[in-house]
Amino acid sequence: MEVKNKMSKVEIEKKSSENKYLHLDFHITCDMGLQYLAKNFGEESVVEYIELVAQRYYSPLTRAIHQDGLKAIEVYLQKIYSIEEAAETLFTKLEGDTLFVHLDWCPAVRYVTSKGHEMSKYYRATTEVLYRAIAENAGISFSLDAYDERSGAADFRFIDA
Repeated sequence: MEVKNKMSKVEIEKKSSENKYLHLDFHITCDMGLQYLAKNFGEESVVEYIELVAQRYYSPLTRAIHQDGLKAIEVYLQKIYSIEEAAETLFTKLEGDTLFVHLDWCPAVRYVTSKGHEMSKYYRATTEVLYRAIAENAGISFSLDAYDERSGAADFRFIDA
């Protein structure tokens, strides 16, 4: 006796753009990658790598800064922290030629440490070196005024002078 499934076929079409984008595990592998670079190629390779990322991946942000000034950075940060579901940690104040940024905590550091991974000393560079390089590429200045290794809390400024 042959039994045939009489259920109708259902096709679902879904685009990747319809999926929620949240890449928290990326931060673990990013930190591990920075450790790998430092161990195998020296600490200066961490800086070189992040500067290269700033030059290539962040070139659209650099162009936006040239076009819209510091407002482009503020909009970028607000978008990123919204995507990271951490908008409540970000505080920005654009005053004259300076964009002041305060983070109560870093969503990447919070997530990574919640998974039992201890952040390496190199992770700070994803703030300090990255934003400094983006600023230099755009012809502005960057200053990291405070950074807490345990939480990723930070105070920094971009200056267009």
